[in-house]
Amino acid sequence: MTEVNKTNKGKVNNKPEAFIAILVSVIYVDDVISDCEVERLLFSISQLKAMKNYSENYLYKTINRLVNIIHKQGVESLLAAGIKALPHKLRETTFAVATDIILADGQVTNKESEILEHLRKKLEISELRASMLIESMLIKNMIDFEFD
Repeated sequence: MTEVNKTNKGKVNNKPEAFIAILVSVIYVDDVISDCEVERLLFSISQLKAMKNYSENYLYKTINRLVNIIHKQGVESLLAAGIKALPHKLRETTFAVATDIILADGQVTNKESEILEHLRKKLEISELRASMLIESMLIKNMIDFEFD
């Protein structure tokens, strides 16, 4: 299992942390991370093939460290560092997962909507492609759906 890199405590240390930093930034934008969002964050991260080798302990420590960076440097600083370190091939995946996590609590605040648009632009995802990704996550997260 990969352990936390304890150097550069105020920065994103590697590509997995870049991915997690973006997700933490997105859900922390309204100054609150709901239990549902944390659960969805951990579940989403653990389901990705690229993250299978990372222990739950690593994920918790990383999330806590990234939240501390937000407290010291702000959401935008962490988001920018995450985007800079994120591999290009993970941009759409990151946007889709961020959307999924935002939808986890069944509501999207104005700040969350704004951060998704900001993220779309920073990740250089077209409006059409972003709309398709958002629509997919909306379908996935149908709140009022029940089997008869």
